[in-house]
Amino acid sequence: MEIDIIYGKFLAPIFDAYAHASFSEDEMLTRVEERRAAWQQEEERLLAGMQEVTGLTFFENRIPVYVVGSYEGAFSDPIVISSRTDSDWFVDVLTHELIHRLGDYNTQGVKAEVVTVGLFSDITDSTILRHVFVHAVHAHLYLEVLGDANRLKRDVERGEEPPEYREAWNVVEQTGYQNILNDFRGHKGRPT
Repeated sequence: MEIDIIYGKFLAPIFDAYAHASFSEDEMLTRVEERRAAWQQEEERLLAGMQEVTGLTFFENRIPVYVVGSYEGAFSDPIVISSRTDSDWFVDVLTHELIHRLGDYNTQGVKAEVVTVGLFSDITDSTILRHVFVHAVHAHLYLEVLGDANRLKRDVERGEEPPEYREAWNVVEQTGYQNILNDFRGHKGRPT
């Protein structure tokens, strides 16, 4: 599978108009190259780790990742990420968005949110439910694949807003990421 990190040249003006800011194309191309290099250092381990721990395989052969200058967030469909993050944080944000993609589009036809709803039927907020899965996978990647507890700590601290992210981290911390992933793998083949 190919993760294609590219300058969102046609998306940039939309985000620039919204944020009332912009970066030159040369500056954006430099930022994209820096982030692409950072991602390539971790790509193989992260992609293999997220697929192995979930038992899911990406449906897509190529996933474009659009980098824009003025937007300060990220989303997963299509993947759009701000260049305002440093390269290290960019890798973590891209990993987060790819976990969403894996949970939504995989060759097994599993919708991670549906399984998570079955596992945590007392949680009614869909944002929390989606992020329990994402955060559990991400915690596994930080600790078991990258061996970097500081990155996990940083992500949890940055995940204070929106409050649904914080609540999802609370669920992961209370339940244990491995317990969530074990339950997910045990339930993903059965209707919930």
